[in-house]
Parts: sequence; structure tokens; C-alpha cells
Amino acid sequence: PHSVLGTLHVVDDGSGPRPHYQRHHSAFATVASGDTFDWPSLLSPAKWLHVTGITPLLGPGPAAAWSTALEAAAATDGCDVSLDFNHRPALGSLEELWALVQPHVAARAVTLLMLSED
Repeated sequence: PHSVLGTLHVVDDGSGPRPHYQRHHSAFATVASGDTFDWPSLLSPAKWLHVTGITPLLGPGPAAAWSTALEAAAATDGCDVSLDFNHRPALGSLEELWALVQPHVAARAVTLLMLSED
């Protein structure tokens, strides 16, 4: 009830405008957990679940929600998972992100893995 929405600010430090996101203390980052969403119901009609590497680095709650979504998709017949690494160094290291992603890739819960560069 006392959380803020994540926000996007465009800042210019003299090198041109760039985005600055306020994510760490957003409502999602502070309230989400592994049981926030009924993933089996949400995914039952789905053919794809698309997730990003930003979510698990927002904190323990978002990481649990993200992991639960991947596990539910793996258990849902006909639901594939695409994961865009979308690494943001401000949120954590590439090694930290890979440590969260790798178990799902190893378990074949991820069908399509995309790596994007900023």
C-alpha cells in the first residue's frame, strides 16, 4: 500500500538523453513473491511466456515470481518460454543473472534464449 510504481525518467548529463529507471523500490519489487500470481491458471491457454532478465535482479520477491512462472510454464503442456537476457549492469552482474537463469536453461524450461546488448 505504500509502494510506488516503477518510473522512467529521461536524463541528460551532457552526453545526450538516456533513460533512467526507478525499479528497486517499486510496488512490484517490494510486493511480488512466488505466490503472487496463479501461474498455472494464467498459462493454461498460453502458447508462449516471455520473460526478461531484469525481473529476477529486482529482488528476492520478483526473483521468486519469475522462477515460479518459468516452472509453471515448463509444467504447462504446449507453453514455451522465451527469455530475453536484457542484462542491466545497474541491477546486478552478468554472473548474478546467469546464476538465476542457468538452472532453468539446464532444466530445459527455456525454449528460446535471447541476448540483447544496450
